[in-house]
Amino acid sequence: MLRISEERRIVALKRIMVISFIAMAGSIAAFVPVFNAARVSIYESGFMSSFSLIFSDLGAVFTYWQSFSLSILETFPVVEVAGVLFTVLVFYVSINFMIISFEHINRSLSVGHRLNLNK
Repeated sequence: MLRISEERRIVALKRIMVISFIAMAGSIAAFVPVFNAARVSIYESGFMSSFSLIFSDLGAVFTYWQSFSLSILETFPVVEVAGVLFTVLVFYVSINFMIISFEHINRSLSVGHRLNLNK
């Protein structure tokens, strides 16, 4: 009975690894178009021209800080940046699941080998 439950656990962990690998590959494939959309949106919205005032005219930024902060908030492309952060999050989570599953499978196989379950 122990052998059957251990085999089911290993199969479940292998499924998690495959799903994690597919999610990781999908997030890598989605990152480039999402990043390009965010980059284009940042430049088209005027966010960069407003943000560059920090480096070119800091005195005006301090003088009109309320108008400046409102302008920055209005032109910031939230959806596109959230998309980039989401793809990065999916990538890191899938790598985390793959590493954890691999460690559990490795530990299960080494314990199974010690108990002579792998016949």
